[in-house]
Amino acid sequence: MSRPETVLHRMQNFNAYRCCLPVLVLLINRASPHLIVNGFEGETVILECVHKNVEVAKHQLEVHWRHNDIHNVYDIMHGKISVKEQHSVYKNRVSVVLEKCKTGNFSLKLENLQRSDEGIYLCFVPAVDVFQNVELVVKGVLLLLCIRA
Repeated sequence: MSRPETVLHRMQNFNAYRCCLPVLVLLINRASPHLIVNGFEGETVILECVHKNVEVAKHQLEVHWRHNDIHNVYDIMHGKISVKEQHSVYKNRVSVVLEKCKTGNFSLKLENLQRSDEGIYLCFVPAVDVFQNVELVVKGVLLLLCIRA
């Protein structure tokens, strides 16, 4: 390859990278900081996903919670709870308060914690471009020892 072709090739590559950079920055700006929640087996925890100053009409409300990018934890579609695609391990253990969603609180309540619940949870609300990662750390059973004097 001659020298002019090499320079042209480099310029084309530079332009391709330059065009992709703003998209990457846009995605980073929309992601919220990583939160860490600690809990013990058997306990109930709240995985926060709150976006201030947001109002979402009930018919437009769409919220998705995922665990480790593979398990479907909870969905709200068009303002209604949808458990059709929910992974069986979360059945009757998770909830989101629909009334709070209208004002930007999409937090997930997870009951009866199990070791397998540990990992990264993603809250995604397309209507307001909310992405929130929450890391859940589950510790062994909490034992309380009472000694009578």
